[in-house]
Amino acid sequence: MATNTGDKLSPGNIVKQVYDNVNEAIKITGTVSTTVNTTGLATDTGQTTGNNTLASINSKITTVNTNSVTVTSTVLPTGAATSANQTTSNASLASIDSKVTPLSTITNTNNSGKVSLDVNVTDITLNANGDSVETRNMPEAVKIDFASSTAFIYKAFAPVNTAVTASGWKICKISLADADAGTTTWANGSAAYSFIWNNRATYTYS
Repeated sequence: MATNTGDKLSPGNIVKQVYDNVNEAIKITGTVSTTVNTTGLATDTGQTTGNNTLASINSKITTVNTNSVTVTSTVLPTGAATSANQTTSNASLASIDSKVTPLSTITNTNNSGKVSLDVNVTDITLNANGDSVETRNMPEAVKIDFASSTAFIYKAFAPVNTAVTASGWKICKISLADADAGTTTWANGSAAYSFIWNNRATYTYS
């Protein structure tokens, strides 16, 4: 390592000389030893264990493609929702939806503080003290069929515009025989608005 005459060999000058003569080879003779702290470093044994674990995981995974997926087991708990039950629920919801009248289509009239709703009601429960219900007869469609007979006639009632093929008629049979003239019997023994006018002859009357 070259030095200039008069330079003092202080630590700073030595470093300077090294940097000034970077192109000169520095020769080291003898044995150089160092100590490396291996605490926490990866080991061959640890890598082998990891590789074995990855190979085990790989053997349990089915290759997935866009055409088909095979599921050999599921983590779904007992009682979890199924497609069949969802289909049943959706059918019930659709049935309920078909029976609900939108509020926007209900006619209401305020008469001296009393609100009147033009709807068909079959059951009403009053829970609050002082509640009351006032009923009025609503216009109904009426059907009469003499059934080509002098023994009886069919008579039916339904909300206006109920189709003759719809389940919304209350149907009765009125006897015309001398012995029990005027006797009225109902389709399947019920006066409910749940029968089809076109099927009147198929019901049992009592």
